Amino acid sequence: MTGCSLWLVPPQDSPLYEKLATLISDTLPAQFPEAASATPERLVTAGFVPHVTLTSDVPVDLFTRAGEDDEARRRADAQAWLEGVKVSLPRGDEVDVRFRELEVGDKFTQKLKLRVEQNGIADLALWARILAVEDGLSTPAQRWVDDVYRPHLSLIYGSIDIDEAKRNQLRKLIDNTTGISVHGSGSVYGSEDVGGWKGGSVWLVPTYKPIPEWTPWAEVRI
Repeated sequence: MTGCSLWLVPPQDSPLYEKLATLISDTLPAQFPEAASATPERLVTAGFVPHVTLTSDVPVDLFTRAGEDDEARRRADAQAWLEGVKVSLPRGDEVDVRFRELEVGDKFTQKLKLRVEQNGIADLALWARILAVEDGLSTPAQRWVDDVYRPHLSLIYGSIDIDEAKRNQLRKLIDNTTGISVHGSGSVYGSEDVGGWKGGSVWLVPTYKPIPEWTPWAEVRI
């Protein structure tokens, strides 16, 4: 993956964040014991932060000097840049993430994912794309949102095979034991199953690095 990425992370003090983190780190990897000590061809990566990618391909030199290789300086520059663009992003109460379906993907980082409804997050993704990738131009950013952007929350990174029967088994597991509604029919907060969230934090993450180094350089609450 080239450049950095902007992620939307659920409120970390919310019930949903804890449920998703447990699902990603423990519950789902336990369903693939054959991959626990697997070769790279049967790898499952656990423990990444629950998030919806707003855009990737964010150039590092957008917020730091070309050729700068001091990571502490990069982090400081990234935080200053993200705080500066926050004023142009939609407010948290205007961002409504709703789950739609449990899907299997082809990419390593999208092997099992919760598809997210486009409407509630499209404006945030649009502004992220305008500010971070398209140099302030709204037309190509809107075209990207309409034609390319497919928001999702990954649950498994892996190079494993998940057939329809396995997907259905995992969907039942999530529906019946986690308190997460994969179809978004639950509340945003509350005692019943949770089907999404409002607001959260935007993280800037150096996703050009190896996955274990995908920790935020900058973050702001919206």
